[in-house]
Formats: sequence, C-alpha cells, structure tokens
Amino acid sequence: MKKINFVFEIKSMGWSFFLPLIVFLLLMYQLATYQGFSLYIYNTIEFLVAPLACWWIIHLYDEYFEGGLHELLPSYPLSRWYHGIYRVLPFILMYVLLLIGSLWMVHSVVEDQDYAPLLVYIGTLSLLFATVGFLLVAIFRNVMVSIVMIATYVVTEYLTNGEVMPWYHAMAFVSSPFSFRDVMSKAIVNGGLAGFFLLLGQTVLSMVLTKR
Repeated sequence: MKKINFVFEIKSMGWSFFLPLIVFLLLMYQLATYQGFSLYIYNTIEFLVAPLACWWIIHLYDEYFEGGLHELLPSYPLSRWYHGIYRVLPFILMYVLLLIGSLWMVHSVVEDQDYAPLLVYIGTLSLLFATVGFLLVAIFRNVMVSIVMIATYVVTEYLTNGEVMPWYHAMAFVSSPFSFRDVMSKAIVNGGLAGFFLLLGQTVLSMVLTKR
C-alpha cells in the first residue's frame, strides 16, 4: 500500500496545519507562568487542546471535497481504507504524541496531578473529537460545517457547564487535580465512542466514494 506523503498532506493544509501547534504553545506559556491556580490550565486542555484534535483530520479532506477531488478518487488504484482510516490515523498519532509531552509538563507543574489519569482522560477525549471530526466531514463533505458543529458543541458545553443541552457531555469539567476514580467512567465511554465513530466515518466515506 502506498505510504502517506506527510509533506504533501501538510502543505495541502497550508496555514491550518499550524493552529494546533499554536494552541500547544499557549498551553506551554500557561504552564511556564503557573502560579498555583490550575483551573485555567484544565479549561485550556478540556475545551481547546482536546477539541482541536479534530482540526488536522477535518482539514485533510479540504481538497477532497471542497476541491472536487473526491469525484476522481474512484478511478485511483487505492483502497477506500487508504482514503479514510489509513490516512487519518497517522495524524491522530501525531496529535497524541504532542499530548504525551504536553501532559507530562502539566503533571510536572500542577501539584498532586498524576500523569496516568490525565493522559487517559485527555487522550480519550481528544480521540473522540478527532473521530467525530472524521465522521462529520465524511457526512457533510464540508470543512467549515464540520468545524462549526464541533465548535458550537464545545462552546455550549463550556457556557452551560454541561447542564442544559440534552446530549452526551464528553467533558468531565475538572477544575483541580483528579484521579482515575474521577474520570475513568468518562474515559471509557469516550474511548468506546471514538472507536465507533472512526468505523462509522470510514463506512460513510466508503459509501461516498462508491457512489462516484
């Protein structure tokens, strides 16, 4: 199977590729200026860093759908898995690697915050947003619509503290150092949903490509 050309994929994203990196730099700045008040760090991670896991995944399909490339894809000698899961997983992994390093710094700076529950909770939350982004862009075939829908969900959750809208609340709304006991159930559900949405996104994308 043909390997993913990372340089080409990154160039095709243009300036959009750098936004998640800027957000991670913002988190690093918060950690560097940490004064013993952890709420703003957790807010940044839950409502900005984790949701941005969908950014690269959605923008991978900018040229596919908005550039009209998807109409030519069925004639390419590549499997539908290549255009879907095989293509998004490396960028999900890249994001997870950024998380691993960043969350280690959070654990090192915020007193009493264990690393393992932090990584499991934020990792599964990020995977959930990445796979939801994959599913949305496969369904709507539009980058902006997919981003706006996720942004609307995140902003609504933040403003209402997850107590108003009758949908699933992916965030645990942590405000202080937490343990596995505090977030494990949420992490398990988020991880399970992430796997489901990944496969569902691949199914939808395969149907789109088959129709062409």
